[in-house]
Amino acid sequence: MRSLPATALLLAALSPLLSGTAIRSECEAEFLAMGGIPVRLKADGLAPELCEPVMEGITAELRGLEQMMSAHTDQGAVAAINRGADTGGPCPVALADVLGRSLEVSRATGGAFDVTVGPLIALWKKAGKEGRLPSDEERKAALEQVGYDAVTLVDGRLSFDRPGVRIDLGGVAKGYFGDVAVARLREAGATRCLVDVGMDLVTWRAPEQATFVVGIRNPWGEGLLGILTVPGGAVVTSGDYERFVTIDGQRYAHIVDPRTGQPVTGMRSVTVVTTDGAEADALATALFVMGHDEAVAFVEARDGLEAIVVADSEDGSPDRQRVFISEGLVELFQWSEDVLPR
Repeated sequence: MRSLPATALLLAALSPLLSGTAIRSECEAEFLAMGGIPVRLKADGLAPELCEPVMEGITAELRGLEQMMSAHTDQGAVAAINRGADTGGPCPVALADVLGRSLEVSRATGGAFDVTVGPLIALWKKAGKEGRLPSDEERKAALEQVGYDAVTLVDGRLSFDRPGVRIDLGGVAKGYFGDVAVARLREAGATRCLVDVGMDLVTWRAPEQATFVVGIRNPWGEGLLGILTVPGGAVVTSGDYERFVTIDGQRYAHIVDPRTGQPVTGMRSVTVVTTDGAEADALATALFVMGHDEAVAFVEARDGLEAIVVADSEDGSPDRQRVFISEGLVELFQWSEDVLPR
């Protein structure tokens, strides 16, 4: 795998956008979920009479999963668990599945991804609205409620080892929903499908079908950083360019390091390409939290993981950035003319 040298260009943070596909999808649907996030389903190869019922079935299933997994409603399994009502009891199968995957990524990344990070995110959102930085005391109190190692999941039963811990699946749910939708489309007979959950993409195709072309967003300017052609799997990005708070003129990323309680600095974006949407969603956050050097080392050591990592220069110079493209993506990525030297 290779790391490209810093350039004197204004490169941008990455967010995968569907740039185009080789053929028009025969069956499509779109709806809103998770507080207004657009969910787009596209499939080829389904029998015409199956399109509407299959899409309606997936929509209903994802809405049910959303209710189950939301930490921000008064209903559902996660809300009950966080209130202490169901702690120690059996989890619904889907919830146990996504929690198990989340805890695996948490352990693999040393807590750079943490399914209990919610109190820290809430603290920084509140402080941002009030136009102030959280105090050290507030941050310390929130950190005491964070820690994936306090979550135990054994035989589908969930428990917390210390008080105040709560789970928040916001960092993994979009990818998981994509996995579920793609699985249902394949079961229904699709030969090529794409699920876009708030620009987290999960795709699949039969060997004879066309590949997928994904535009990688330029976060410091207009247009794209480049075009990525992928044979299938998940493409997920974490970046600092859309969601952030500004306090005393300083911009703070919405992604908070669960280990320190501070927003991540020095990173612009991470795009992850792997076979599993839930894993890609969690790893994109984890790599962003790790920072450039740790993220690159992690990608190079992990089989089946490809990534594009964009970070500020080591000296903080505003006109130079570091861009790492993992070995498996080098031949699949085409730079945009917007960012190439002229």
